[in-house]
Amino acid sequence: VRLHDGRELDRRQLYVQAIYNDSSTRSAYVNLALVLAPGETVRLRDGRVLDNKQLFMLAIQRDRRDGAAYFHLACVLAAGENVLLLDRRVCDRKRLFSLACEASATKRHSLSLVAQALAMSVGEVVTLSDGLSLDSRQLL
Repeated sequence: VRLHDGRELDRRQLYVQAIYNDSSTRSAYVNLALVLAPGETVRLRDGRVLDNKQLFMLAIQRDRRDGAAYFHLACVLAAGENVLLLDRRVCDRKRLFSLACEASATKRHSLSLVAQALAMSVGEVVTLSDGLSLDSRQLL
C-alpha cells in the first residue's frame, strides 16, 4: 500500500503503523500477530520486540471481550503450555478456548471455531464459567 506521504508499506508494516497511531486498538495487535510466522518477532516503533503470543496478550489487555485474541492465543500454545496473561491470570489452552467462547459477541461462531480446534485433540473438552463441560460435537 502506498501512503499519501509516498511510503510503501506491506501488511506487517501497516499493522505496526496502526499500533503506533493508536496503541489502544486491539485489532491491530491481533492482525499483526496473525501475519507473523511461527517463532518470528516484530519490533514496534516504541522499540519493543514481540512475538505472536505477546501480541495476542496485548490485544486481550486492551479488550477482555475479544474472543478472537483468546482463540488465537490458545491455538499457538503447545499442548500442556500455560501462559500468564498481563492481568496475572494463568491459562492453558482449554481455559483460553473457554474465555474465547465467553468473550465473543457472536457466541455461535466462537463455539464453532473452538469445536474445530478441539477436533484436532480427540476427547478434549472445554468447561465454561457456568460449569458446563462440552466436547467438540456438543459445541457445534
